[in-house]
Amino acid sequence: MKKRRSEKPIQGVAAQGIVTAFGLSRAATSHLRKGYQEKYHGKYRYARFVFAFDISLFAIALFLVGTNIYLATLRPSIATDLQLVLEAPPLQTAQPLALQAKLTNSGETARSGLHFRWNLPPGTEVLSAEPAMDANNEAFIGALAPGEDFYANVVVEIYTDQPSLRLGFHVSDNTETAAGELIRPIVGSGLSVKPLIDVKRILPGALIPYEVKNETSQAMQSINLRVIGRAQIDGKQEETIDTLNSLERRIVFLDPQSSRDTKIAVSINGHVLFERGDVLEVLPDSPLRVQASPSTGKFAHVSISQADAPLRLFIYHPQLSSGGEPYAFVSVKAGDSSLDIPLQDAEHSVSGNWFVIPVIQTDVGEVLGKAATNVITTSFQLKAEARYYADTGDQIGIGALPPQVGKETTYWVSLALEPTTADLQDLEIRATLGPSVHLTGRSALPYGGGIVESGDGLAWVLPNAPADKSGLRALIEVALTPTQNMVGQVPTLLQQITAKATEIRSHVLLTDSKALIDTNLLGDPRAAGRGVVTK
Repeated sequence: MKKRRSEKPIQGVAAQGIVTAFGLSRAATSHLRKGYQEKYHGKYRYARFVFAFDISLFAIALFLVGTNIYLATLRPSIATDLQLVLEAPPLQTAQPLALQAKLTNSGETARSGLHFRWNLPPGTEVLSAEPAMDANNEAFIGALAPGEDFYANVVVEIYTDQPSLRLGFHVSDNTETAAGELIRPIVGSGLSVKPLIDVKRILPGALIPYEVKNETSQAMQSINLRVIGRAQIDGKQEETIDTLNSLERRIVFLDPQSSRDTKIAVSINGHVLFERGDVLEVLPDSPLRVQASPSTGKFAHVSISQADAPLRLFIYHPQLSSGGEPYAFVSVKAGDSSLDIPLQDAEHSVSGNWFVIPVIQTDVGEVLGKAATNVITTSFQLKAEARYYADTGDQIGIGALPPQVGKETTYWVSLALEPTTADLQDLEIRATLGPSVHLTGRSALPYGGGIVESGDGLAWVLPNAPADKSGLRALIEVALTPTQNMVGQVPTLLQQITAKATEIRSHVLLTDSKALIDTNLLGDPRAAGRGVVTK
C-alpha cells in the first residue's frame, strides 16, 4: 500500500495571486448576476437566452477591438530577400543634396511588380530624380532578377529649422515590404548669415554689418530676414532678397535700436532655416564723431573728430577698389583727421548708401561707435581740354602755332563730363575767358543745350542730361590774339572752370572743377607743348 505524498499548503506570492484571482472572479460574476436580475429577469419571456446572446455580442466586439489594436501596431513583414541600403551626405539646409537607395534581390527567385517611394521630411524640394517620380515621390521599378541591384537617386534641397531629419525609402510588391531610414543631424546651411564685426559692446547709434552669402552652386530665391524685437535691418523689420546668385553676397546693416537682445529669423520660400541671436552690452555715448560725405566720384570722403585714441573704421562701399571686397578696415590715428577712400569706376548704376562704422579700442575691449552713412551718386567728373588738331590728325585750329603777337589763333575747347550712371538735371559748366581770348560764336553741341555768354565768361547749360556711358560734351571755338607782354608766356584760354548738376534720384547737388586750360594743349598729342607766345 502506497503512502500518500504529503501536500503542503500553498504559500507566498502564489497564494496571494490565487486569492486575488478568485476575488476578481467572484466580483465579476456577482456584477453579472446583479445585471441579470435588474435588466433581464422578469422582463423577457426567455430572459436567460437574451442575456446569453447579449454577452456573446459583447465578447465578439471586444475580440474585434483587440484584433484591430494588434494589427495596427504590427510592423509590416520585412522581405528577407530584399536588401536595402540608404546613403546620404552630411545634411545642410538650402544646399543640393544627393541621396541614393540601393535595393538588392538576394533571393533565388525574381521579384516583380516592385514599387518604391521616398519618404522625405516636410520642407523638402526635389530638384531631380532617377528614375522619375510622381507627385507622391513614388515610381515603378518592375522586375528584379536574383542578385540584381536597383539604384534610386534623388537630389533634394531641405528647408527646415529642425536639428535632425529622418529620411526613408519604401519598396513593395503588394505582398512584401522592405523599408529603410536614416536619421541625420543638420550640420550647416548653404545660406550663411554672419556679422562682419564680432563685437558685443556698442554705443547708441551703432550699426552691425551682416554678410548674407549663397554658399551653393545654384541661385536662391525669396530670402527673408526678419528681426524679432525692436531692432531693424536697413531701417525695416524685414528685409527680402529676391535672388541671390551662386556665391553672391549681400551686406545688410542691423540697427539694434539700443536693445540688448537681437535675433534674426532667416527663411527661404517661407521655410525658416535658423535663427541667429546676440546679446549686446550698450555703453554710454562717446564724444567721437564720424561723418560721411555723399560719394560722387573716385573717392569717398570721411571726416573724424574728437578721437581720443587710435581706432579702426569699417567702411562699406560697393565701389571699393582694394581687396575685391565691398568693405574694408582702415586704421586711424587719434585726433581730428579726414580720409579719401579710393573707389573704382562703376560699371553699372550704383545707388543706395555707403557706411562708416568706428571700432573704438577701450579698456574693456573693442566697441562699435555711432555709424555714419550717406548716399552714393553717379560719378561726376569734369574734363576740359583744348585742341588744335582733331583725333584724326586733321587741323581744326586756324592761325599761328605757336601763337604769335598780334596774330589770331583759334582753338577748339572741349567741356565734358565723364560717363554717368544716373539722370541729371540743370547741368551747367561755366568758365572764364583768359586775357586776350574771345568767343568766335562757333560751337558744336551734340547733346543739346546752349552756350550762354556773360562778360568775360561762358556757360554750357543743359536742362536734362540722361545717364550716358560715353559721357557728355560741348565743343566751343575760342580765339587768342597775344599781346606784346605775353611773349615767352603760355596764355590761359579758360580758367575757373566749374560744373554742377542735380542727380534726380537722390536730389544731391554734384560739383567738380578744373583750374584752367592753356595753350600748351596737353590733350592734343600733335600740338602739346607748343603754347609759348613768340614775336
